[in-house]
Amino acid sequence: MSGVISLTILLVIYAASEYVARRTNGIIDTVLTISVLGLIGFWSGVLPKNLFSNSGVEEFGMAIVGLMLTSLGTTINLSELKRQWCP
Repeated sequence: MSGVISLTILLVIYAASEYVARRTNGIIDTVLTISVLGLIGFWSGVLPKNLFSNSGVEEFGMAIVGLMLTSLGTTINLSELKRQWCP
């Protein structure tokens, strides 16, 4: 399976899970829906075992970890942190 088709499958699963989350007003979470759809797809054999490696998201994931950590660090409210930790 080509990389473009693999990435398209992953994006369709993501779009379907976002649709479910919006229709249920967040009661059924996006991550839960992605997990369930992926689990059903892999167990039934509909999704190939090498879907993630073919799509190239593994390399993207490794490259984005540093950016996500930096972004998370910028969301910390320093005055609230000081209030909680300093007497």
